[in-house]
Amino acid sequence: MGARAIIAVGMQASDERMDRAGTLFEDMRAIMTSMNKKPGDIDDRLRRWDMARESVAELLPRLAREYDALRLKAVSAGYSHMFAVRVNVVWKTRFEEAVDAAFDTGRITEEEEGALSRTDIVAWGRRRRVERTRLWFAVQMSATIGNDDIECAAVGAGALRKVSGDDAAGVVYGRRIAA
Repeated sequence: MGARAIIAVGMQASDERMDRAGTLFEDMRAIMTSMNKKPGDIDDRLRRWDMARESVAELLPRLAREYDALRLKAVSAGYSHMFAVRVNVVWKTRFEEAVDAAFDTGRITEEEEGALSRTDIVAWGRRRRVERTRLWFAVQMSATIGNDDIECAAVGAGALRKVSGDDAAGVVYGRRIAA
């Protein structure tokens, strides 16, 4: 086989790979369209997960330092496998039962219960001072912080106050802030 024939075979194989890649891209676009998602929505979610993996290990200790709290414990974390957050099953169960009881007795509204369920991380710790009272955190994480993230963290913190009877802070964590 001559040099030209080898080049022609190589170019044909390359063209076939490009065709397959184009087909895969179109298939992915069709799937996202069928899911009613834009490619940018998926990209934002992936950036959010990357950010979470990189920084959650540092986030809870930083909150503990800034709020002068002892070691924080996560009791709930959406996508906990992505955030690399260990959630104790016993504490998670107690927390969920407390939220259910607060909702059932009317101490929190449906909106507040929903905000807690959408909160990325719920954690608590004891303050070093102030008689070692408990302090709860409703943490929202987003690649680009928007009004919805701020609102959810604030409503979540208010609901945590009602559920626990302790002080709570809403925290929004991200790389950018939307206009």
